[in-house]
Amino acid sequence: MELVTSTDSKPSPKFTYKRSRSESIARAGSIVVAVLVALDLLTLAATDVDYISHDAEASTERSEAKTIHGQAAFFMRSNGFTPTLDNLFERDERGRAYIESGGREDPWGTPYVIRETDDDKIEALSAGPDTIEDTEDDIVFPEREENG
Repeated sequence: MELVTSTDSKPSPKFTYKRSRSESIARAGSIVVAVLVALDLLTLAATDVDYISHDAEASTERSEAKTIHGQAAFFMRSNGFTPTLDNLFERDERGRAYIESGGREDPWGTPYVIRETDDDKIEALSAGPDTIEDTEDDIVFPEREENG
């Protein structure tokens, strides 16, 4: 028994559907709406990322201010004077520093400040996002008590 195949096979007919003008307009409108919704969602996501980023910067700022304050207090007890940032990052003859790593600047590029308070204590502060000291967005460690 032999199997015979035909070499003159015809391509199967293709079914094409032509959309009417109103169907094409409706489909284009649906695509535009989908794109606008996607853009709106991306905008919301970017806004959330900005808030998260700001929270992370503030958290880093508080942590660094706390470290600077603690080491500045230790320096002051050991040396009898309020240190500068340079004092805390300088290495002694054994190659050690009060602060080995971390930033001298807050997340917004402003140097942290160490200063004595009126009651002979010290505080470490960051000027915050506005980069101006003694404004509402400053991070101060230890936190200042509100006078009511």
